[in-house]
Amino acid sequence: EDETSTVAAAAALEDAMSLVEATRAKLAAAERERAAIAKREAAARAEAAKAKADAAKADAAKDDDAKTKDDDAKTKDHAKTHRDEEAAASAAAAATIASLRAELD
Repeated sequence: EDETSTVAAAAALEDAMSLVEATRAKLAAAERERAAIAKREAAARAEAAKAKADAAKADAAKDDDAKTKDDDAKTKDHAKTHRDEEAAASAAAAATIASLRAELD
């Protein structure tokens, strides 16, 4: 009877050890899966950060382009005003010259 219980205990111990090994293997597989998921999450976060930075660059470029267009429009308007002022001064000078010639004649 002692031998039977010893054999049964040894078999139970062997079953328990097999169960421990199977559990360890499952745990290792779960840990590898967790690491793979963490790696994918980090890659997704990096991609999202890059997309956000690219969007910020695009917004800045758009703002810069709008400012450049506004500056160009102001420059053109200023140049037109300057040309108009020069034309008015030239017309006034021509009128003055014509008036002086008329007085001389």
